Amino acid sequence: MHKAFAQICVLGAGLLGSSLLMAAKKRGLCGRAVLWSRGEATRAKARTQPWCDTVFETPEEAVKDADLIVLCTPVETIPALMEQIAPHVGPGAIVTDVGSVKGAICAAGAKILPENFVGSHPMAGSEKTGLGAARENLFENRTCFAVPCRAEPRAVETLTQFWDALGAKTQEVDAAKHDEIVARVSHLPHAVANILCATLAQSPAQWKEFSGNGLRDTTRIAASDPELWRQIFAQNRPALLAALDDFSAELSGLRDALERGDDRTVKNILSRASAYRSDWPNP
Repeated sequence: MHKAFAQICVLGAGLLGSSLLMAAKKRGLCGRAVLWSRGEATRAKARTQPWCDTVFETPEEAVKDADLIVLCTPVETIPALMEQIAPHVGPGAIVTDVGSVKGAICAAGAKILPENFVGSHPMAGSEKTGLGAARENLFENRTCFAVPCRAEPRAVETLTQFWDALGAKTQEVDAAKHDEIVARVSHLPHAVANILCATLAQSPAQWKEFSGNGLRDTTRIAASDPELWRQIFAQNRPALLAALDDFSAELSGLRDALERGDDRTVKNILSRASAYRSDWPNP
């Protein structure tokens, strides 16, 4: 059983940060839940939430008494935020993040907060964003990567137990392996969904009325925040480029087979894809 944190501080009250505090309060995993968010409107809304005890005006104030600090701002802003709060982090506090790319973030954490920082990435996002989309069961049965960086083993173990107590299934990996994995299972699907929608946007707008559930399911994640995903793509550029190269090769193979009238090759491609998808475990 995970011992509750006396005070959890979230910096950035979006979908993940708000859901984390909501779930931690519901499950008795923290005494006090506090936060800071850059936007005044978000801070005002957070003050009305039953799961939030205090909203601070600055990140430096917010982190002072926290024993778990979770950085939930966009990936490009996290290293600078670490620098900003580092003088105010308690010696025994654990600092983590929820960023979708770990290379640059963990390098910054190992330099700025070497004993405190453990990278995290819960695979629990949505095309919906913001505090209003938060829900207490967001992390249940979702993979959460834990990236130790240079933190003490105690901090890694404590953070892993916390994510597990939120209902997640924690996997410990290093930063490079994490970024390789998510380039394939998360970032490539977002890129493909966006390219598909960009292609469809060249067709008459009313054609959308004829779409079925297949197209809606395939393109759902293309409705995500473009700036958020620009940052993620940029942070994971090498691994995503490799994934896109493999995707392009498969797409070219299908196109070439169709052009040649090679129905056997087309069926082989479809069969490989069907077998892969059919072998997935139930969520």
